[in-house]
Amino acid sequence: SEYNTKVVQFGYIALFSACFPLASFCAMLANFVELRVDAHKLGFEVRRPRYLGAKDAGSWQQMMELLSWLAIVVNVLLLATSWTFRDYIVTPIVADRDDAACEVAPPNEPEA
Repeated sequence: SEYNTKVVQFGYIALFSACFPLASFCAMLANFVELRVDAHKLGFEVRRPRYLGAKDAGSWQQMMELLSWLAIVVNVLLLATSWTFRDYIVTPIVADRDDAACEVAPPNEPEA
């Protein structure tokens, strides 16, 4: 269950940090508080747990790799569809193109 909360937290940060950059700081603060509370609990309230070694994170590692790849796609799409990106980067590039096909012909002036 400990991995579950950490992987969900990682998923939110990785997928949506472009929308809310303070999420990383909030997660760090929450993890710090949780670390201190767990340390107090293990030091003063319960017996020391028995160590059970593990080679890696198991199936959670595959989930985190999947979230990492998905985060790349989601963050690129969030960036590409944001108004700031469109207004300040895409529009000036498209407007400055010198293609003849992009130019609009002036309207015909009526003859006098």
